[in-house]
Amino acid sequence: MSANQDEVIPQHILAAAKVAKGALDKLAAKANVPNDPFFDLESPLALPEEQVVVDHFRKLLGTAVTNKPQCDYPEITGEITLLRCLRGRVFDIPDCLRTFRAHIDMREQHHLNEIRERVVASLQQQQQQQQSSSSHPATATSSASEEDNSTVDLHYYDMSDLKHFN
Repeated sequence: MSANQDEVIPQHILAAAKVAKGALDKLAAKANVPNDPFFDLESPLALPEEQVVVDHFRKLLGTAVTNKPQCDYPEITGEITLLRCLRGRVFDIPDCLRTFRAHIDMREQHHLNEIRERVVASLQQQQQQQQSSSSHPATATSSASEEDNSTVDLHYYDMSDLKHFN
């Protein structure tokens, strides 16, 4: 899945990327904080010019964003991630393609998709156990403040899951 050095990117995509960069530069000039267009709470997530480039970028990536399992992970192949990749490389399409493909290759090489699956499954199991134990009156907590804190934080996990890959 590595980037092809001779890959020809259609001129209309390169032109769209240049337009998106220009629109982003204009937004930066109007931003609440100098040189930080993303701090402006009034700005959209993706400018219309950027959305065009995100759509083209997704097509250029092809199977890197459509193959299982990463196609099911919005934090890997979703609109926001693709936009962040494009913005982070100032809409340099060849560099974005190289970087994103290297990212997918690294995930496969280090089995990060499998680790993610196990972490998510473990968190879902913990959440189900907590929900079933809180639904039984004998095991329900008596304090209202404890009940408020009983949900599992899906963004927290310990590093024990990584021990499988040593």
